[in-house]
Amino acid sequence: MTWLPEWRVTVGDDVYTTVTSVSFASGRLDIDRQCTAGYCRVEIINTTGAPFTINVTEPITLELKNSSGTYVTVFGGEVSDFNIGVRSPEESGFITTGTILGIGSLARITKAIYNTALAEDLDGAQIEEILGASLNLSWNEVTPTVTWATYPADVTWAEAESYIGEIDSGFYTMIALAANPSAKSQTLVDQIANSALGQIYEEKDGDVSYADADHRSNLLSANGYTFLDGSYATPSSITSTTQTSRIRNSLIYRYATGYASTYSTSDPDSIASYGLFERSFDSNIKELVDITDIATRELNLRRVPKGSLGQITFRLDNPELGNAMLDSLIGIYFGQPVLISNLPSNLLGGTFDGFVENVALRATPTFVDITLYISATEFSLSTTQWDTIIPASLDWTGVNGTLIWNNATGALT
Repeated sequence: MTWLPEWRVTVGDDVYTTVTSVSFASGRLDIDRQCTAGYCRVEIINTTGAPFTINVTEPITLELKNSSGTYVTVFGGEVSDFNIGVRSPEESGFITTGTILGIGSLARITKAIYNTALAEDLDGAQIEEILGASLNLSWNEVTPTVTWATYPADVTWAEAESYIGEIDSGFYTMIALAANPSAKSQTLVDQIANSALGQIYEEKDGDVSYADADHRSNLLSANGYTFLDGSYATPSSITSTTQTSRIRNSLIYRYATGYASTYSTSDPDSIASYGLFERSFDSNIKELVDITDIATRELNLRRVPKGSLGQITFRLDNPELGNAMLDSLIGIYFGQPVLISNLPSNLLGGTFDGFVENVALRATPTFVDITLYISATEFSLSTTQWDTIIPASLDWTGVNGTLIWNNATGALT
């Protein structure tokens, strides 16, 4: 049976199902940068002439029915713009449309200032401090039209106006930072996350979360890959790209307090083959052993050019697409491990595995497509620390007997 899209858009207390078009995007298109705020555009049609009660800054949630008829949340944020337009009148009167522009919660930290000192701590702990200051709202920051009756009876004030999701504890020790009256929250969290190989991102419900360096390794270990069949992809969307801009064969890190210490490393063979591709970084990492680990990993990953899949697009309304894969695509999320098979045999060997970095969807009455940007698995896996493994009950059983802990990267079983 052909699947047809059924949308439910919730704005504040109001629910709309007369949706004519939807587009949204969330994540990042460059693994060397942190995520930016997601966005959505929704058009709803009003045939009754009833007043629209949509206000800017109200929360917005987009849901799409899967193959079993269950609504799945695909985007959350708040209304940034609302426009009312008029279509050709009918005998019963004018038909109006409402166009909603929504923005993700990461937009909140781009405008916030964090002027408090940060003590030396793990990356996740420092990021939680910064996010708490800008994403846990006080009463006078709440949308004026919101009343307490909006919330379920079991929601406390501490939970009611918080836009913080899952924050990992952290993987590396970060330097202390002095108070700066003009320090931007976005700049601080990006610097900490980049230094610690973590990711700041938006959940599908709109909350902001932080994944530390071994989050994806643990996720892959726990859940494995979600399998997608590349034969259902739009052929023209499938490309493999190899770039010199991704090569790094000489690295210089300024780290520790005041960025006063320097660590450098290079690969002479790569330099001889491709020329010098040098990068320098200011890192909030405190310890030499950690910056050595990070630099060694970066050099091994970047010293030779590698092909990458980049973006790939699937039509959700393809009548040949099975329910299982349809539901997987509707439910896909940032950081999810996926394996795409049945690609052309001369493109990345016919298969590609990696982690979802960006999800973009376009829907009209005549089509629905979803575009994924996926980075290669190896760029997300890091040397795992025993005390951050999930679940805590995991033991050494089944691991190759010759493997030493310092070399244990990727998915543990």
